[in-house]
Amino acid sequence: SQTAGTATKNTGKKLGEKASDKIKEFFEKNKKVFIWIGVGIALLVLLGAGISSCSMLTSTGSTVIASSYLSEDDAMLGAEAQYCQMEQELQRYLDTYESTHNYDEYHFDLDDIEHDPYVLISILSALHEGEFTLDEVQGTLQMLFEKQYILTEEYTVTYQAIHD
Repeated sequence: SQTAGTATKNTGKKLGEKASDKIKEFFEKNKKVFIWIGVGIALLVLLGAGISSCSMLTSTGSTVIASSYLSEDDAMLGAEAQYCQMEQELQRYLDTYESTHNYDEYHFDLDDIEHDPYVLISILSALHEGEFTLDEVQGTLQMLFEKQYILTEEYTVTYQAIHD
């Protein structure tokens, strides 16, 4: 019974060794195939990770955009409307300049009167630590307006000599 057990044990060992040898031989013959399969799996993993991180970035980007301005809409719209009103008053002053001043000759060197509302609100947000009310930005709007629009008026008096 011991010899039968030993024979069975040896037969099992030989079968295991043969199977192991066959598997090794199979892998050695197909080494390149398995390398390419491994590379393909690695690329798929990297691609999947890249795609999932992109979706994370776009959702973060929209969160940042949505929370860029902390002030209430009424405050931002009011500041924009007030700045536009100041620009309109300046334009009216320039449009009626010749009729309100009594000079013989006028020379104008004017730039466009306009602004970017997003830049205006961004500047107000930065100067007021992110959040502001319309009442808080009155002085700031005037200061920004005076820096953006500088009106310089020069007049020259000339005399003509009339000879008889």
